Amino acid sequence: MIRQRAYELWESGGRTADPQDHWYRAERELNETTQERSEATVENASPAAAAEAMGAVSAQSAAVGVAQKRSRSKRTT
Repeated sequence: MIRQRAYELWESGGRTADPQDHWYRAERELNETTQERSEATVENASPAAAAEAMGAVSAQSAAVGVAQKRSRSKRTT
């Protein structure tokens, strides 16, 4: 993720400047995004929003489980 964002910054900056500057900026952006997500917890949400979030996580987990099962069955056939 950091590498991709650093590359995007390098491209948007005209492919100039120190690559480490792009890397550090990408890290900062990623850390800020991660911090914002961690502050948005189910405990801080309204009951309706918390139920919706929990349902979305459950649905996503179920989809991942199905995909993993399909992947394993393809390897065995």
